[in-house]
Amino acid sequence: MQRRILAHTDLEPSVLCFGGGSLCLPDGRETAFALLDLYRELGGNFIDTANVYGRWLPHPSNLSEQYIGAWLGSRACRHEMIIATKGAHPHLDSKSIGRMSPAELRNDLESSLTALGVDCIDLYWLHRDDPGVPVADILGVLDGFVREGKIRYYACSNWSLPRIQEAQEAARAGGLAGFVANQPRWSLAVVTAGSPDDPTLVAMDEATWQEHYRHQWPAIPYSAQANGYFQKLDRLGKDRIDPALRARFDNPTNDARYARLLQLGGELGTTLDELVLGYLLAQPFLVYPIIGASSPGQLRASMAAGSRSWPADLPDRLSQPCCLPPACREDPPSRDHNRTQKQYPSRY
Repeated sequence: MQRRILAHTDLEPSVLCFGGGSLCLPDGRETAFALLDLYRELGGNFIDTANVYGRWLPHPSNLSEQYIGAWLGSRACRHEMIIATKGAHPHLDSKSIGRMSPAELRNDLESSLTALGVDCIDLYWLHRDDPGVPVADILGVLDGFVREGKIRYYACSNWSLPRIQEAQEAARAGGLAGFVANQPRWSLAVVTAGSPDDPTLVAMDEATWQEHYRHQWPAIPYSAQANGYFQKLDRLGKDRIDPALRARFDNPTNDARYARLLQLGGELGTTLDELVLGYLLAQPFLVYPIIGASSPGQLRASMAAGSRSWPADLPDRLSQPCCLPPACREDPPSRDHNRTQKQYPSRY
């Protein structure tokens, strides 16, 4: 499993991150331990979870964090693992109301520290934004947590590009650490226009992709496998896919991308599972896809992608029609934020 230094940190995570969103079954401790053991055995060292994972259950609690914390203690492997978790998620019955006050931020963080059984979280995400709160105030609270030794670095998830840009400018102006990464929804599969969606989620789009590329800013996308849509399409056919999943992803763009997956799988000698993640791993800036797995077989199939070297033109080849050659890739630009930038070709 390859590892890459996360820019502007001293963290060196594996290129595939284990997503704790699936570790929420009330009787799922044994399964959680088995999956985490296998992930570690296969070379993974990067675990992502959230304080809200499990709070939708009949007896709500941050169950994913609790399982991960129990596993870390049982295996005495905290020093080996990079632990990321998220706070500031709105209450599930009032998603339009932000939770970004200093007291709410501290409450979520302390709850996560307790459940995970750790003194410090390596990478702390703001799970949502509250545009009504000045961004400099939010960053000030997070910087305070860093000074207290409760988190090492912080980042954002489901923030709009204008607010991200505002936050990064406020960090520079105020001498604050700022966000070290972004966690958007992003995968090879394109969501069907007009399909039901959670309005509080923010997906990678063209403008955000350009921002990542220009500044070589890391992305750690969730839903990186689109709930296994292409794998299910391949194994089951459209008619047997869950109707909600089919409504979300059944569109001509994804039909074309599925055809490309089949074609390139034969050319490159790789599996569909690997290629879906290869699309993200081959992007021209650091990307650490968050993978989901409910069985050892699924986890092994995904983890294989993290040990491959992917061709730089893979995103083009997967996202363009079969009859078109891949576009020429330009060298990545400087990380100097103040230089004049031109628009670069998209690999989104």
